[in-house]
Amino acid sequence: MDRAAFTAMTGAKYAVDLLSVTSNNLANAGTAGFREQLAFFRSVPLEGEGAPTRTFAMGWTPFAKLSEGVMEPTGVPTNAAIDGPGWFVVLRRDGTQGLTRSGAFRVIEGKLCLTDGVPVVSAGGGSIAVPTGAEIDISDDGNVNAKFATNPVTTQLLGRLKVVNPPKNTLLRDGDGFFVTLDKRVEQQVEDPTIKVRGRYLETSNVNSANSLLQIIVDSRAFDMNMKVVQTVSENEKAANSLIGRAR
Repeated sequence: MDRAAFTAMTGAKYAVDLLSVTSNNLANAGTAGFREQLAFFRSVPLEGEGAPTRTFAMGWTPFAKLSEGVMEPTGVPTNAAIDGPGWFVVLRRDGTQGLTRSGAFRVIEGKLCLTDGVPVVSAGGGSIAVPTGAEIDISDDGNVNAKFATNPVTTQLLGRLKVVNPPKNTLLRDGDGFFVTLDKRVEQQVEDPTIKVRGRYLETSNVNSANSLLQIIVDSRAFDMNMKVVQTVSENEKAANSLIGRAR
């Protein structure tokens, strides 16, 4: 088979992969703190006899778009958002720490967690325990406070959210959707006291829905174009085989 078919198939394969990335971005357009994943094509030169005139296509998702979303008031006492640069720290299911911009917190099994049950890490490095019957509120300084119906006047400090601000060029989205740092482990990141936390707010996703819809069209057309090349190569080979058969 002509090499053109193989090179076109790489383009079709990664067009599907990029379509998956763009679809995931669009699906998370309403997810608090979500960071849009960037996806591109890049060419990879071939090596070997007759190959220099051809290149493989490869999907490339080097990083995420780290621009900030819109701050929206929710009035929910367990919600929080970071106003400006910075990240919340959470304890991932594998026991390591990860970074997120989502402040959609809730109390699950006596701990302050994300909505999927991932615990939030406190400034002291552990989780934030919430006593039974406590009504919590996150203040603008990142402190998690609690009041009880038996004593509604007194406020008890349960802990403070750990917030860090590593360099943007060290951030990488891991497989579970949380970000990690390449220069050192998240556990080694030092808390940044200058980061501003706003209680009863959520940061929206930074996904541009209109651009994502347009990108889906572009990715779909890229797939169709590459599959058309494969089809054309197949038709040319059939025509060539037919001519050879007649010549014999």
